[in-house]
Amino acid sequence: MLLRGTSHHKGLRNKKGENNCFLNASIQALWHLDSFRELLQRTEDNFFPSDSLFIRLKSLFVNFEYGDTEVLPPDEVRSVLSSSYHEQLRFQMGDMEDAGEALEAMLRLLHCEEVGAESFSVGEDTICEPPCLSHLVFACQLMDSYTCGKCGATSNPELSSDFAYRIYVNEFLEKAQNQQSMSDTLALLTSTEPERHCSEHGCKGDAMLERWCLSPPLVMSFSFIWPSNTVSKKIIEEVLCKVEADIDIEKFMKLCDKDTEGQSCLMYSFQGMICYSSSHYFSFFYSPSTSNWLFFDDEKVRPVGDWNAVIQLCIAGRYQPTSLLYEKSEMASSRITHILQRRALVQNESKRQRKADGPGNPQTDEPSLPQVQAEPPRTGLTDQVFEIGDKVEAAWKDGEKWYSGKVTEVTEPGLYSIRYNHGHTETGKEAKFIRAVQDCNSSRQSRNVPATGPTNCSEEPSPILKKIWAANYP
Repeated sequence: MLLRGTSHHKGLRNKKGENNCFLNASIQALWHLDSFRELLQRTEDNFFPSDSLFIRLKSLFVNFEYGDTEVLPPDEVRSVLSSSYHEQLRFQMGDMEDAGEALEAMLRLLHCEEVGAESFSVGEDTICEPPCLSHLVFACQLMDSYTCGKCGATSNPELSSDFAYRIYVNEFLEKAQNQQSMSDTLALLTSTEPERHCSEHGCKGDAMLERWCLSPPLVMSFSFIWPSNTVSKKIIEEVLCKVEADIDIEKFMKLCDKDTEGQSCLMYSFQGMICYSSSHYFSFFYSPSTSNWLFFDDEKVRPVGDWNAVIQLCIAGRYQPTSLLYEKSEMASSRITHILQRRALVQNESKRQRKADGPGNPQTDEPSLPQVQAEPPRTGLTDQVFEIGDKVEAAWKDGEKWYSGKVTEVTEPGLYSIRYNHGHTETGKEAKFIRAVQDCNSSRQSRNVPATGPTNCSEEPSPILKKIWAANYP
């Protein structure tokens, strides 16, 4: 059965001085995206603490669907966002922020909560397998490479992953003049990226960009970057008239591995957008239950009509679209169920492993951790340099028994804090009692242990990933 969108539409409170409009627009976006809403609501919450963003956002979604009031307070979501980003002085109570940045901040925080990270510095570098909610729905993993038109040589791949595909409005409109659609314009933008000269010895050819999408997300979020907060009505009209009801991402990037579900998996349907005008954020989302576009302005929710009516309203109010949200077409409830089952299997296996290993007791001298191979004894290297987030093995209390853990702090040159996998922590540990481990799921390794290719714990890589390894580790 296909997901048909929510029929529950409510406003979000923004009293004088609260400056919640940017957050309200972001929450409306998450609520109106079927894949995110369904996965959040159907994910077990016993892995998350009660004060987590996951729990508070899920509670708000319950009130969206079952609550009696038509206007809901976003206070709990704002509170956890404010406390989580306190050190960065971002999203503090009463402060005005950017809606797109708030949306990405919530996704990063949800990722850190799901991987159980103690801090952003560790959590953002932690790979989640299977993908966490944020990465599964929003993360677009890209690979750019340049191919020489003369000799055919290819550059080393440049990998990136982001929750939004960024578009600079000036460049977009410059290329859009003779194009019929948004996807055609994006294809032209990619094909006309600045050329590079071939790096092969003796070749003076020009290298053109090839952009690959390694893992298409469930939601494509296009972030429009405007040159100014006040632009003409004509420019707003030009941008909105390029928006398509459905977009094929294969028009402007190549797919690494085709989805077995067929060509429909490459199509994304337009669900809504976030707009900005005069220091205020709004959002528009389509309601299948009423066959109308709806306008969300904090507490106010009202029908607008068809897409042409939305364009006219945006032109009249000079609403600049900052985020356009497209979701995979024909998103089926069965697929959501399959994703949840896979995630549950991995989480339950992790839970069983933790139970089998024992809880550990910080009060004892010996941690009940799975000991790394201790025979024959091995030692670290005194010249090793580690970074926060590196997965390592360390000698417990500088003894002969080594356990797996992660570097959580560089206290001073050559001294580190190690958090072992079951919660014990040692500080001020010398590098000679630490050794790097090569882990296919590790986001980085010690600078003294370069990777040499896929490890034997990886599945057979696809041809394009083999190309990545070959280019980076010849």
